[in-house]
This record gives sequence, C-alpha cells and structure tokens, in this order.
Amino acid sequence: MRAEHRRREGDGRGALARCLRLASAQGGAPPEVAARALLVAAEIRVELGQHDDALPLLDRLRDLTATRATGRLEIQATQLRAEVAIARGELEEALRLARAGAAHAVKLGDRMGLARCYQRLGHASLLVGDRVAAEEAEVAARRQFVSARARLAAAEAGLHLGELALGRGDATSARRFAEEALGAGTRLGGARLARNARALLLEVAVVTADDLLAERMRDESLRDGAASPAWDVAWQRWTRAFGDGNALALPATGHGYRAALLAIEIARTQAERGHPELAAAPLQRARLLAHGGNYRELSLYAEVVAGEVHVLRDDTWARTLADALACKWTEITLHALAVDAVRTWHTGQRDRARERAEELRMRADEQAHAPASARAARLLAAFRS
Repeated sequence: MRAEHRRREGDGRGALARCLRLASAQGGAPPEVAARALLVAAEIRVELGQHDDALPLLDRLRDLTATRATGRLEIQATQLRAEVAIARGELEEALRLARAGAAHAVKLGDRMGLARCYQRLGHASLLVGDRVAAEEAEVAARRQFVSARARLAAAEAGLHLGELALGRGDATSARRFAEEALGAGTRLGGARLARNARALLLEVAVVTADDLLAERMRDESLRDGAASPAWDVAWQRWTRAFGDGNALALPATGHGYRAALLAIEIARTQAERGHPELAAAPLQRARLLAHGGNYRELSLYAEVVAGEVHVLRDDTWARTLADALACKWTEITLHALAVDAVRTWHTGQRDRARERAEELRMRADEQAHAPASARAARLLAAFRS
C-alpha cells in the first residue's frame, strides 16, 4: 500500500490518515486491503503512543477477518494487542497473548510472527521481574530472526540480550551485543536501534569505568543529536559515578518503563549526594509510573532508593531488603547492600554496617562493578573514621 510507503518515509500521520480512509465504509477497498489498512493503522497508533486508540482498530480487524483465513494477519494483530497490553500495564494479559500468538505462529510456520511474539513475551517477562524467562524468550526471538535473515530485527533482539546480560553482571557479553547492534543500526538505517545501542555501551562504560568508551559514545551521541530515554538513564548513571554528580532535571512529561527508571536514577543521585529533600519529587514520580505500569522490578528499585531517602524509617525496609537481595538484577542487589550499610550505621549498628559494606565490596569486586566497588570503599573509609 502507498500508506506503508509513506510510513517508511517518516510520514506516520499521513500514512495513518490514508489507512483510516481505506478501512472506512466509504473507502470501497476489498476486505483483504481494508484488513491490512486496519493493521497498519493500529501499528501507527501504537508507535505514536496512542494505545487506547489502537484497540478499536484491532477490534474492527478481528470482526472483518472473523470468517476469513488470515493467519499471519491474526498473528500480527495478536502481538500488537500484546504490545498494547504492556503499555497499559496489563502484563499477565500480555504474556497470555504473546504465548497464544507464538503457538499460532508455530502452526503456520510463520518465523517472523513467531519471533515478534517471542519478543513481546520477553518484554512482558522482564517487566514482571522474570529475567530468566525474558532471556529465554529473547534468545528464541533472535534465533528466528536470524533464520529469517532479518538482520536489523536480530540485532535488536541481541541488544535486549545485552541489556539482560549487563543486568546479571556480564559486561563482556553486553558490550558484544551492543557493538553488533550499533553496527547494524548504522549500516541498515536503524537510527533508534543505534541510539539504544550507544546507551547500553555507555552503561557498560559505567560498570567497567571505561573512560574511552564513554567518550566515544558521548561524541557519537552529540553528532546524532536526537534524544533517547535510554541515553538519559545511562548518562545519569555515568555522571553520578564518574562525572560531576549532578542530577538531571526531571522531565515534565513522559511515561513508560524508561521514564520510571530515569526518575529512580535521578532520585538515587540526589539521595547519594546527601539531598533527600530533592529526591522526594522524582521518587514519587517513579513510584506512580512503576505502579501504573506494573513494573515489579522498578517498584522494588524505587523502594530501595526510598530506603536511603528516608534512612530512619523502618516500617517496610526488612521486606524490601530481602526482596532486593533475592533479585536477579545486579544493580538492585548491590545498591540495597549500600543502602542497608548506611541505614544500619545511622541507627548505631556500627559492626553490622561495616559487615554490610564489606559484603558490598566483595560482591562488587566479583561482578567487576566499578561504581559499587568505589562506593563500598567510601563507606568503609567513612565507617573507620
């Protein structure tokens, strides 16, 4: 369709208007063309963040194809419904839809449909805090994309695997996946993929204290000139660990996982700088976004940061600490140890505070996590004085 060409050329709103005209009763398009127009229109609505407006289009598509064999179209609609469910915080529904779509794709032998459903399954699994299931799904998605010779999509799945690898402390694998994604995005015109790959490489630079890698990513990002929520998160972590330590300004708008994570990182930066009063607003924003999206890991991360903001409150900290130490996201576990060391020191439990700081040092060294190692050193020095 010409509408899809306009979309590829960057005219999403123009493509949307044309698809809606084609799919209308006055459009006079054959049923199969109208069905395709509805699907593309729903995809554009999702890309524009208009998730509630996408659902009526998907409902019309379902009604239009109810008596026709449109297997691959149905799979695409199912994975799109899963994406909408993720955006609305309906994660269990997203998991159900992704699994159903994957099963349907297997029956039809639809590799691309299967890969996309696995991606949605991986995304939803991560948001509910199941990193093992998320990694399994992304590995399966990448395998299908490679088999279908979808190089850009395979690189995107690899980038997600890199993010998960860094989350469990494997910076080497994270860098390999991110470099691959950056190369693919640059060669194949995937600007968004390249930006997210640079953000992950900056996060690798944070963990490994790699100044040269950070400088390279910063220079490339400046040349690109486009904003990226993932980059803002990575940059906040870099400045907290090795820069001037200043917190970024909390964006006035924004929603979703990255917006919640950025608010947490801003609150954490203010708390670590000794400004708990400045951490209150971003922390509240983070809690609201994490709760609204059912982002279980981010809700836990926010509570860990709250433990340092409200260092003398003890009503829920024991439960928060236990959950954090059992978490498979290294960042949460290491930060929880640091916060517990600070809290126990403030309540006069000096020996326990030193033990916690020493445990942090040992775990950070095992994970080769430079910022956590540095904070452990600072805490141990302060506790000896």
